[in-house]
Amino acid sequence: MTASAPHRRLLWLSEEQGHGGVLTISGLLQQALTERGWTLQLCPVRAGRPPFLALLQQAREAELIIASNNFQPAYWAVLLGLLAQRPSVVWVHGPLAEVLQAQPVPWWRRLLLAWTYRLASALVFSSRSAQASLQRLVPHAALPRQVVVHNPAPAPSPATAEAPQSEGVALGFVGRLSSEKRPDWLLQTLQRLPPQHHLTLVGDGPLRAELEAQARALGLMGDGPQPPRVRFAGAQDVTPATYQAWQATLLCSAYEGYPMAALESLAAGVPCLATPLPALQEMLGEQAPDWLAASDTPEALAHTVQHALRSDRATRRAQALALAARHPLDAFGAAWHALLLRCLGAPVAGPKTVHFVHTGRAYMPELAAYAAFLAQRGHHSVVHRHPAQVPLEADIVWWLCGRVSGAHAHRLRHSAQVHEYASASVGRWPGLKDRLKRWGQPRPQHRLFLNEAVRARLGFDDGVPCALRDMGVPADFLQAQPVAAPSFDLVYLGEMGRLLECTPALQALRQAGLSLLLVGDVPPALQARLQDWPQVQSTGRVPQSEVPAQLLRARAGLNLMPDRRPLTEQTSTKVLEYLAVGLPVLSTRYAWAEGIAAAHPERVRLIEAAASPQAWLAALQDLPAHQRERGQLRALAWPERLAALPIWDALGLTEAGAPMSARGETRP
Repeated sequence: MTASAPHRRLLWLSEEQGHGGVLTISGLLQQALTERGWTLQLCPVRAGRPPFLALLQQAREAELIIASNNFQPAYWAVLLGLLAQRPSVVWVHGPLAEVLQAQPVPWWRRLLLAWTYRLASALVFSSRSAQASLQRLVPHAALPRQVVVHNPAPAPSPATAEAPQSEGVALGFVGRLSSEKRPDWLLQTLQRLPPQHHLTLVGDGPLRAELEAQARALGLMGDGPQPPRVRFAGAQDVTPATYQAWQATLLCSAYEGYPMAALESLAAGVPCLATPLPALQEMLGEQAPDWLAASDTPEALAHTVQHALRSDRATRRAQALALAARHPLDAFGAAWHALLLRCLGAPVAGPKTVHFVHTGRAYMPELAAYAAFLAQRGHHSVVHRHPAQVPLEADIVWWLCGRVSGAHAHRLRHSAQVHEYASASVGRWPGLKDRLKRWGQPRPQHRLFLNEAVRARLGFDDGVPCALRDMGVPADFLQAQPVAAPSFDLVYLGEMGRLLECTPALQALRQAGLSLLLVGDVPPALQARLQDWPQVQSTGRVPQSEVPAQLLRARAGLNLMPDRRPLTEQTSTKVLEYLAVGLPVLSTRYAWAEGIAAAHPERVRLIEAAASPQAWLAALQDLPAHQRERGQLRALAWPERLAALPIWDALGLTEAGAPMSARGETRP
């Protein structure tokens, strides 16, 4: 047993009988869930369905209900889930929009379908194309949690000797002989191929008699001395040897979910050649584009057959097995197991992805710190510039506030959501902006604030768990050492637009004849103010890895802050970075600076008269030396800052295995 959770009980509702891909894949899932500790109660919803009260009792005894497909079992699963107050999961195998176009239903039935999918706890799609099809019928924002879990391939099969009927080119088909499979196209394809090509159809259905008549009319059933080119094998148990009796499996359906016949063929080492169905483009397109016809016609499929079979059989077998290996049964079972646990609100082991939403333009060094910290714990992170990019199946959505989109928060309501406030509102009417956030932001599962001052300014009092997360520095800053004597008196790091509000202090520095290194982009308006100060030099924006070397070109770090809230209450990251590389700090006096000076009295000096050149000269004359040993500042490093947060356990972001790449991912 691979499960880490105790036995859990679920009710499985189905209507499938006999042969078919849905029945096959249902059996595989039942086996995978049983191996992971689930106890399944199987119940039909058509023939043999228990009385309603007995069925409702079974639902109450279960922890969760699964509908094996998105029609009759789905109706029952959602109804029983609502009455028994149990989560219901609907398995969507095929593209619903195409199914309803081919088989129209009354308007009330379409309405019932839409409400069924909206009221389910989760929808599991066999392919992305099946998901997109349903979303064309029902607005995706109205749908519950959605997960795409591709059907698995069977275990690879060893090659067998060719079947006795191997003269010429043997082709095959496995499936129901019904209109959606378009088996008549297979006959038209065969007619367009050279005479040595022959076709075996495994399966039965309502079109068999019509197809046999069509085959006779096309001369494919044999006429006189001509051997038959098509054979109707009927319904039978399908094994790897079934596929290995021919050189390629053909598919030309009007629509498919994620066809098991194709996966079974690949696992048997036999290529699947098909018309360009969206599901098969998803399955084959990247690795085997030559196995898909250029257009949805029998002529194009016939051309694909001749072109694809020019390669030798061993090459085709290796390519087919490689495609099958991308659909392991273990990953299929693990994905379902994790989803069902999430539906029950149980912790899910294994790696998770945190989706950070950063819609602003400000540089946020904490994003790199989060990515490295999560990767060290075996998790992944993605940065999105717009919330529409966050997938519906996101594990965790981490909003870097800003205004949180109510529509997207609702769309992602089945994900754990975190709101992080690194600042109270700034600009015009900051108090009003803070009140609007307090009244209008959606309610998350967790909040983080930069410090107590920011938390108090925003004033949330709705009981959402919260924590304080101060700014930090990269750990390697603590190891930086100067390689030469400093060539500047002072260095200023970071965003410089606010220096325009500190003109008296800048004028005093210039009048004192001090040299200043600016590390970062200097806005044009500030450049104009500094053009008559020859001792100023700027580096432009530099990579974070080069920042310590630039800071150590100066004797001290400079911190100037406009005298306005909330800036005077918020952490100045540049001060932490100055301290981390061993520089002493000269700063104007304000609320936060007083706190950091009290914590580091020998390293941070507050300038009382920032407009006085003499005050700056006096501070530089009494400047402490560079601090080489800085182990006592380890608490400023990002790993220590983040490790102290209680939020990781609450989100299930504990150690998940081996470290992952710390690079993270950004989606513009």
